[in-house]
Amino acid sequence: MQKITYFILCFIFTLQVSAQDSKIQKFQNDYTNTFSKNQESVFIHLNKTALLPEEFLWFSVYIYDLQTSLPASQNGNLELEVFDNKGNSVDLLTTFIWQGKSAGYLNLQKEQYSEGTYYLKAVTSYMSEQHRDLHDLVSFQIVSPTFQPETAKNPDFDIQLLPEGGHLLSGVTNRVGVKILNEQGFAPEAFSGILINDKEEELKKFDSNKMGMASFSINPLPGMTYKVVINFRDGHQVTQNLPEAEDSGVILSTNNHKNEYFISIKTNPSHKEKIGNDQFHLAISQNSAIKTYSFQFPANDHAALFRFASDSIFPGINTLTIFDKNFNPISERLIYNPVENENLKLSVSVKEKIGDSINLKFSANNSETYRLSVSALPAGTKSYNPEDNILSQFLLKPYLQGRIENPSYYFDHSIDARKRYYDLDLLLLTQGWSTYDWDAGNNSPVSEPERNPGFHIKGQLTNYSDKFGQLFIRDDSSGLLELTELSENGNFEFTNLFLKDSTELSFGLLNNRKGRVKKPAINYSITPKRSTTSKLQPEKFIFRNIPNDYSKPVEGFLTQTEVLDTVKISGRKASKEKELSDELVLLNTQSPLSKLIEVDDEEARTNPFVTDIIEQNHFRIKRGYNGIQIYSMTPNSFATAPGSEMLKPQIYINGARIFDENMLTTMRSADVAYIYINRSGQAGYGQGAGNGVIKIKMKDGSEQNSSRARETIRKIIVTNGFQAYKKFYAPKYKSYSADLYKDFGVIDWIPDLIIQNGEEVIHKIQNTAQDSCILFIEGFTMSGKLISRKVEIDL
Repeated sequence: MQKITYFILCFIFTLQVSAQDSKIQKFQNDYTNTFSKNQESVFIHLNKTALLPEEFLWFSVYIYDLQTSLPASQNGNLELEVFDNKGNSVDLLTTFIWQGKSAGYLNLQKEQYSEGTYYLKAVTSYMSEQHRDLHDLVSFQIVSPTFQPETAKNPDFDIQLLPEGGHLLSGVTNRVGVKILNEQGFAPEAFSGILINDKEEELKKFDSNKMGMASFSINPLPGMTYKVVINFRDGHQVTQNLPEAEDSGVILSTNNHKNEYFISIKTNPSHKEKIGNDQFHLAISQNSAIKTYSFQFPANDHAALFRFASDSIFPGINTLTIFDKNFNPISERLIYNPVENENLKLSVSVKEKIGDSINLKFSANNSETYRLSVSALPAGTKSYNPEDNILSQFLLKPYLQGRIENPSYYFDHSIDARKRYYDLDLLLLTQGWSTYDWDAGNNSPVSEPERNPGFHIKGQLTNYSDKFGQLFIRDDSSGLLELTELSENGNFEFTNLFLKDSTELSFGLLNNRKGRVKKPAINYSITPKRSTTSKLQPEKFIFRNIPNDYSKPVEGFLTQTEVLDTVKISGRKASKEKELSDELVLLNTQSPLSKLIEVDDEEARTNPFVTDIIEQNHFRIKRGYNGIQIYSMTPNSFATAPGSEMLKPQIYINGARIFDENMLTTMRSADVAYIYINRSGQAGYGQGAGNGVIKIKMKDGSEQNSSRARETIRKIIVTNGFQAYKKFYAPKYKSYSADLYKDFGVIDWIPDLIIQNGEEVIHKIQNTAQDSCILFIEGFTMSGKLISRKVEIDL
């Protein structure tokens, strides 16, 4: 066997190198071009899947590029839509994607949320341009004593007998997968089966796994028919005929042992005579990558045997497809090659208890940068039962058709790996053909869609005058300030704006010569507009992992569900708390090269001018008769000469970048709310910010509230911007020892936990007097490794 395999592989590689004919090249190019652009896939991590009435549902969303196996590199908009149990849209929101991740919340206190099941769908604007539908859809329930979770409506089961590779071939050994599902995609608890021929002789017995799948081997004889008798646990019995075996053809079977995969491509004697020395092709593909091997059946054998080491095929799902000499697909099989990151190390422990708080220590054993979300719940919780984890969502579901029951099971590290991989191979055996259609006519190259993150305002002035040549917009809550030139007919456009939903936006016209401001009369539109998708068909998405004990009273159990959003900022009064804007919350204040300075009265007395503060924080200010120039004292290149233009930082005032430092010459510190300084601003500001970033937020002036301002400023309310940032707040409960809290209570939610360079991260959670808690952790590293962990810790 091994000698034959070795001979064939040598023969294959010889053909591949020496016979690069146009058909093979065109075949590979056509396939690769179909996947030539990013393939973004989405995963939603909920803090809970079963909630009490009037709670907040918190979520983090991960966007992963299947093409590169990395977090999506493009920032942009994430569109989320909520559907009720009838498939009607009940809520829409947009969140911002940064470095492959987004986060937000649903306010279940809104009137459209009552008890029942809901579905949350997340898509990116890029997904509409992809061949594959890679959105995520998750369910959650709002519970009450009267609520009963949905169950399967149709008790009848569909029995599928699926030959490996796509069809049965007489005269050779075939493996047949057995899959039994009801209309909603659920399997029976267990079943057993018997294979019987047309003489009523029992040939094989087999048992299913808990996902309703099994397999058996058969060597069908020409002209003989076969059937399978299924015995269910409740005693009823169903008979299903086996597909008729073909007299000629080629089939595919696989096996794996340790770190090697064995592929057998078989035919029978009669078909061997027909094909003679015809050339066949084995394609191993995943996303845009494809390896093609040409081969012929050996002269004295009916099987072509292959052996591949695990590191010579792709990590994750591989699609094996056999093509005839004209590149028509004739057999296909999916296999799974374990991914290296399944063994990624991550540890959590209690560091210390301080009063009513507990400090948790998160650590990793390598230099990776981790971005995680963590749901901390009481150990006996009934409120967390998702169908997927991040591994099943990105490594499995994009390649399979139809619904997969409990896909996260195959990546649950608490279950023996051999059992999981055996069951996963059964799942892949019963999949049939993959999601990719080999018909070239249906797989034209995908054009690169235009990347337009943020929101765009386009419109026309109805009171246009050439005396006023510029239009500005301003959002005082975020510091946004943008200026644009007007066209000859008064048209204007602002692009890629970070607009927050439900905030006030001001428009003003600027005089070209005198700098006066005039109130504009405008017609405008803000895009992209939120719009509902087609009605969801919820019967196709009923989730079984739902708790069914809601008998305990829930009304009034939550005493407080939210507080005002606050963040602590560093300055001369480090303990002072202040409400700050979304932009400030998103600033990178964790870096040792960054600093956030609140300009309070004491700071303004000590440093009367803004330039005084900047000069004390690692920037050099050169003063001359032409004004001032600001240079970084922390250059991003040792080769940069002192005083070079390449040492200039990026400077922003109220969110708008300025290029003339002289605007700061007489700026008084007393007029400034805060100054954010990052001596190496590349994180989040691009390569051009390597010499630092200075962001200045002015205090809200009295002029904007005056009658004169009302006469010169047009104000609107943004109705389709990004969801405003909200800091997680754990609800207050009547009792932390009650069963209802242990079943459905919340301890903490961390939407974005970052671990860098193996350093420990300390996070404080509320001490609710629990003996233990469970942490449900999902996330990825910036190098593309995926993490899904369930960690129980004693408190």
